Amino acid sequence: MKKSWKYISVYGIFVASVYLFFSCSAVFEGGASGKVVDAESTETPKAGIQDVEVYVYTSEYKRNEDYQLYNGYGKFTPSGSSYIGHTTTNSDGNFSLGKLMWESDKPVFGKTGDSIPVFLLFYHENYGLQKNDNYAVILSDSVSYVVYQEMTAIRKTTTLNISILDASQDPETATRLPPAISQPVNVTVCVPQATSENPNVPAIKKEATITGTGTITVSYPRYSSGTTANIPEITITYGQSGENTAYKPCNYITTEGSENYSFIANIQATPITKQIQGTAVPIQLYMKPTVISMPPISGQLCLGTPASGTNDEGSTADDNVKVMLASVTNDGTLGTVLNYTSASVMTAPSGNGANGSRVIHGRFSGLGQGITWTDSSYAGKYSTKNVAVVFDMDNSGTISTNDRYYLLKNDESINRALRSNETARDVGKLTDSKLE
Repeated sequence: MKKSWKYISVYGIFVASVYLFFSCSAVFEGGASGKVVDAESTETPKAGIQDVEVYVYTSEYKRNEDYQLYNGYGKFTPSGSSYIGHTTTNSDGNFSLGKLMWESDKPVFGKTGDSIPVFLLFYHENYGLQKNDNYAVILSDSVSYVVYQEMTAIRKTTTLNISILDASQDPETATRLPPAISQPVNVTVCVPQATSENPNVPAIKKEATITGTGTITVSYPRYSSGTTANIPEITITYGQSGENTAYKPCNYITTEGSENYSFIANIQATPITKQIQGTAVPIQLYMKPTVISMPPISGQLCLGTPASGTNDEGSTADDNVKVMLASVTNDGTLGTVLNYTSASVMTAPSGNGANGSRVIHGRFSGLGQGITWTDSSYAGKYSTKNVAVVFDMDNSGTISTNDRYYLLKNDESINRALRSNETARDVGKLTDSKLE
């Protein structure tokens, strides 16, 4: 009996050892590479898609489970331990995954090598989530080019080329649009994301600070719900930060008989709406200044009579006269001198008469330069400012009965009021008949 038990024990150990030897699993590693392209590309070969996230699974069941759990909007996030590899496509749509590891108890080539089928998911914001179309197998100790995947866009992208223009300025000849403003403006674009399949998806807001011109790129579902011909309608709000803003949004309707340049009272309540399609769309947003720089005033005092035999304009009596900038009252009459440094300049001759050249007496410039006025309610294209150019004839430093002045006001066609669209004003030669 002892011998038989001993025999059975030795035989059992031998059988177990043989089983363990032939059933011992091995760990292998290999890689996969491939390319993801746009199915609708008209290029040959088709254009690759950049920034596609590629996830590799060895379990088809786990791959399908992650695929089915995705709700169709928002960023795809797989379960943490379900996939064995992840990468992102480059600018040409190519990708490569190295050192994918798997364990096999029945290697195809014994302990020297193995192959394994893999199952992939591809995700891109504009193309959605998709399984690999072709069956993919990778070999150990190599990087197999096994994947060629086409994806059809489910979203579209449009670049908004935004120009923020000064509606108070005359259009430029080249563009037929007013010039761009030179101050930063905060722009917010609200882009709808709802579709018939997902009607409750909230809109996405994109924000940027733009000075003059800039771009905002927006993305939206390919088949947007509630729009004409699947063309999405975005809304835009814009404005400067803080309470003391230099520009405010305004209308810009130039149709004759229906002109409207009024300020938009509440841009948040009545945003700008635009339908967009294609890869790029120009967007013009209009603003008017509320803080307006006074155009510097220049001109010539010409009261004196030139000496006999000269061809001068005016005489030395027109030189060294103080020129003062004054307000105009509500009834259109002369007011008081403005309290600014540049509200007072002196007249001077232009030219020296050498070699018989002409001398222009009484020239002045820079009157009012740097002065601003505020107007947050003007309905028209321009804000206007009534002022008076006063010549201090008795050198008293104040307005007196001996002084002469020239009114710039709204009810005059020639010497009209200063406008917000002016960069300078030359009042020309002011002779006795033009002055009050």
